[in-house]
Amino acid sequence: MSLTSTELNYLIWRYLQESGHELAAFALDKASKCLNYEQTLAVTKVKPGCLVDLVQRGILYTMTESKIPGNEVTLEMLSLLGALEQHQHQQYQDDIENEQSENERFLLVIEAKNGSRNAEEDVDVEMNEEPSINNDNNNNNKQELPSPPEEPPVPTTIETPFTTKHIKPLVSFSSSICSDWHPGSEAFAYGQESSLAVISAFKDGEIAETVKLNHSSALSGNNEINIVSWSPNGNVLVTCGGFGDLRAWSPDGKLRNLAINTIDEPTTTTTSNAAATAAATGGGATASTSPADGPKNGDTGTNNNINTNANNGSVNNKALKLISSLIWNDNGQYLLTIDVNGEVCLRDGTNLNVIHHLTCAVSNGVSIDACWLDDFKFSVSTSKNTIRIFSITNTQLSIFGLPQIEVSPIGLLSGHENSITLIKFNPISKLLASCSDYDYIIKVWSSNSSTDPTVLNQRGGAHSQDADLILHSSPVVELKWLSSRHLLSVSMDGILNVWDVNTASSLISSKLFTTNENFHYDEEDHEDGDIPKEILVFNCAVTKDGKWLAIGDSLGRVTIWDISFDHYFTSTTADTKTTRNTIHCVGIYELQLPEMADTASAIGICDLKWDFTSTKLSVSYMGTTSLIFEFNP
Repeated sequence: MSLTSTELNYLIWRYLQESGHELAAFALDKASKCLNYEQTLAVTKVKPGCLVDLVQRGILYTMTESKIPGNEVTLEMLSLLGALEQHQHQQYQDDIENEQSENERFLLVIEAKNGSRNAEEDVDVEMNEEPSINNDNNNNNKQELPSPPEEPPVPTTIETPFTTKHIKPLVSFSSSICSDWHPGSEAFAYGQESSLAVISAFKDGEIAETVKLNHSSALSGNNEINIVSWSPNGNVLVTCGGFGDLRAWSPDGKLRNLAINTIDEPTTTTTSNAAATAAATGGGATASTSPADGPKNGDTGTNNNINTNANNGSVNNKALKLISSLIWNDNGQYLLTIDVNGEVCLRDGTNLNVIHHLTCAVSNGVSIDACWLDDFKFSVSTSKNTIRIFSITNTQLSIFGLPQIEVSPIGLLSGHENSITLIKFNPISKLLASCSDYDYIIKVWSSNSSTDPTVLNQRGGAHSQDADLILHSSPVVELKWLSSRHLLSVSMDGILNVWDVNTASSLISSKLFTTNENFHYDEEDHEDGDIPKEILVFNCAVTKDGKWLAIGDSLGRVTIWDISFDHYFTSTTADTKTTRNTIHCVGIYELQLPEMADTASAIGICDLKWDFTSTKLSVSYMGTTSLIFEFNP
């Protein structure tokens, strides 16, 4: 047993916090990153007072050691200082007896006791150079200390039996475009084509209660609900309509606020009737309207100072723009919205007000993505094939006594030759993964360097020697971190890779639907034609625990894949590089399409979402009934 300097710093940091020395704890954390160590290793079982307990145990150990015949102990030695002085005196005596010294660090306590030096050079103990102890009499009993916990080595493969089971839906609900599960309960929400969003409570395998959220609009056409998203703490549900309107709801279905996403458009508008005005002016690109400012029913509000045009869907020469993506930060204080023109807005997570409009991200048709790095930093891809990093800071108070929020660029990552379609941040290893269109190259950026990213899925180079590697040759539809070093990528053509970013190699590389070994049916459950070859992947969803991957394909079929590392690999050999071309399909649902070709072409999967328990999967179908599956093998 040994104690690394990082572990010791962490215990001291905890002790300072528990003792009320917040300033000293803050200074120690700045120097030794104790909070990062706690988050990385998920240190949740360290009880308060652990450092004091450890010191007391050391003193008791000294008392026990003193009872060995030949060891004399005094009262002064039965303290921490006495124990340390006793050890230093014994070490000094050993140095004199051996008359040898080396310019290396001094031994750990257990090394001195065992008469050996730890040969591992990467033990995380920061020590000064001190004379060493060499005891030739104990050379035959040398023992090496175990090295501290590190990143798992490159694994070797193992075989795990599996069965591909035909899964059956647990519950069905109306046709929907999108869905999202509450982060802490069995409630879920979904959006429909008919200007409705719905919150449903799921209990005992069935839908127990339903609340409808009306997105009615006087503008022409249905206001399709294309996004429903719960805040991370579950106290707000945000819905986005096809006319660019955002609405914030309480979990019980009460309207809290609404806003409209608009951009300047040089058109002439005319005054419309009050109903059209009410539907179009729930808020603006720079302001929002709460129910308290308008009618009590919460669905409409009037503002005679704003002109609208129901025919062209514009407000005060501002064109309504559909929100295509909505991303929360971890604490739910802020959210980012991206519209179909690639414009990015930072919004208040409570009232949906626009805090900052990122004009640098306007892409003129190029796909844009964004992700949060922490609660006050985020990254956005731009139309110039770069990634910009922004920081949110509170500045001086405004004239109304409220803090002014300032958003400023603090970094730029360049290196992609084509537009960046996906970016994902790893909060543990602080790595940022990005994927570009056309060449489908994946790059992994370190927070310590912006010049030399790790390049994945690139033809030639390091990958040219890997005969088993199957490169993505179509758009990547899913990019997901599975651990601090393992990155999952799935492309539209059904190719899956699990990358080890430390070695820039692929641990799993498989053609999902054309590899027969990926499927293993029971004989009575097997049917011919279960594995169609020419299909496309449109939707992917990974469970919160990172064990299962759900895929929705162009046939409306749902497949569930086992991506648990311990089912494929063992880390007993650190020097072995192995690529696996098989991955286990453990569940499959075959959608029964209508025989009429025109009807079948209008049916498809729009969204997949796992719940917070990683056991229930909602599948939003357009053109047919949506489904919920329970998968808990």
